[in-house]
Amino acid sequence: NWFYLTAFRGTLSLIMVGTARHKSIGGIPLVFSSNIFLFFYLPTVLALYYLTPRRYRNTLLFLVNLVFYGWGEPVFLLLMLFSILSNYAYGLLIQRYRRQVRAKRMVLVASVVVNLGLLGFFKYADFIAGMMQVVFPFLRTVPLPAIPLPIGISFYVFQTMSYTIDVYRGDAPV
Repeated sequence: NWFYLTAFRGTLSLIMVGTARHKSIGGIPLVFSSNIFLFFYLPTVLALYYLTPRRYRNTLLFLVNLVFYGWGEPVFLLLMLFSILSNYAYGLLIQRYRRQVRAKRMVLVASVVVNLGLLGFFKYADFIAGMMQVVFPFLRTVPLPAIPLPIGISFYVFQTMSYTIDVYRGDAPV
C-alpha cells in the first residue's frame, strides 16, 4: 500500500491511498516501505513541512504529493491535476452563482457528471467494450482498449467531488 501526507487543522497525517505500482522514475520505486521513501523522501518532506511557514504548508504538501503520485505513473498526474483543477473551477462557479439556486445546482450536476464519467471511463471502459463484443459479434475484430486503471482514482475523484458538494452546501470555502 502507499500513503500520502496531509495536513488537516494543523495535524500532519499519513493517509493510505491504494496499492503501489512498481514502475518508477529512474527505476527506483517510491513505495511506502522502500529505502528511498523512508530515508530520503519522508525525512525531506517532514523537514520541509516543519521549516515552512504555516500558511504555506498545505501548498507544500500539495506539491510533494504530486511528486509522490507522479513518481509511480507520471502520465496519470495530468488526470489528477485535471480532476483537482476542474473541481476547483466548479467550486468557483458555485460561489459565483450562490444566490441563483438553479444555476448553482446545474454547476453541481455538471461536476458530478464529469467526475463520475471520469471514474466510470477508467474503471469500466474495458468491461463495457468486452460486453459490446459479446452482444455484437461483428465488434470482435476490434481490439479491446486495455485502459490502465490510475492509482487511487476512486479516492481522489470522490475527494475532489466532495469538495465541490461541500462548497455547494456552504460547508467549505472556495
